[in-house]
Amino acid sequence: MLALGQDYIKKIPAEKGYFAEFSLGQGFSEHSFYVGALRGLQKYTAVYRFNACWMAPFCGKEELQDLDEIQYLIATDGKKYCLLYALVDECCRTSFYIREGKLYALCETEDEDTQVSSTVGLYCIEGKDPYLLNHLAHLQIVGRLGTCDLVTRKIVPKFTEKLGFCTYNAFYDDVTEENLDKLLGVFEREGIRIGFLLIDAGWQSTKGDKLASFAPDPQKFPNGLKETVRKLKEKYGLSQVMCWHTLG
Repeated sequence: MLALGQDYIKKIPAEKGYFAEFSLGQGFSEHSFYVGALRGLQKYTAVYRFNACWMAPFCGKEELQDLDEIQYLIATDGKKYCLLYALVDECCRTSFYIREGKLYALCETEDEDTQVSSTVGLYCIEGKDPYLLNHLAHLQIVGRLGTCDLVTRKIVPKFTEKLGFCTYNAFYDDVTEENLDKLLGVFEREGIRIGFLLIDAGWQSTKGDKLASFAPDPQKFPNGLKETVRKLKEKYGLSQVMCWHTLG
């Protein structure tokens, strides 16, 4: 389905599918490349990043709609599927974007002093079974990049076999020792056993929107995190309590 046809794009065959290298012939820290067209497009789903932390799907028909920061795209012409993945190649990151029905790749190092003349920024595979295509794509990408691995080849911690809860959608930044105790109390009264708890953003000491220290906010956790965790484990039988952290 994907017609590349640009002399600055070089196909690199893989065992299944292919990678694409974008070359400019001179150093760049940011450059947009026209990728090509999806022939016979009927339906598609694009997964795009809408802020620094979150991604969402966008579904469309027949014509690609304007969209930025696409990390993954699957399209069909009614007979087969085409999968596209944007890649991080050493120091250069690629994302896709759509303008007036055309697909582009934005390749950037995010540092003006870090220049590249080419980058492997795209992986493409086509076939009839989208589930198999995703599996094969992951194998090829992991094999080439070497910066990640499949979950099926990882040792998964035992605590993940239990039901867990993350505080973010419940409290956002308003996570406190008192709120955690109330939340777990509700689960207990409803007969829901939580095995592990992830305390997400909001527990840190901040000044404005910047991290002020590695200690918890004393107004939210007057007894400190260590004592809070000890009490929650003892009272509600949690096996693990973990904290999300940022250095920003």
